[in-house]
Amino acid sequence: MIALGVIALPVLSATYSRRYGVAISKPAGPRSRRLLLLALAVLLLGMASSLAFKFLSLEPWWAIVPAATACVATIILGRCYDDALRRELAAGVHA
Repeated sequence: MIALGVIALPVLSATYSRRYGVAISKPAGPRSRRLLLLALAVLLLGMASSLAFKFLSLEPWWAIVPAATACVATIILGRCYDDALRRELAAGVHA
């Protein structure tokens, strides 16, 4: 069942992109591009922090800090990205 979900995601995304001309992974303009890159950077830093915990021999509960930061950043930056993408699409701004 999980395999079907993994296979369905790119198929549905590609179909939606072709049909409506909007792709989630392709920013419409400069503001949405910056927000997308910022969100990706925060998530990559959150994932890379696990290496720091391994090499610094920190207590496992410290993992809550980058996880919570990545969670809050994903929610806030995700909403900002959606808003910027909608505005740029409505204004006809293209990257």
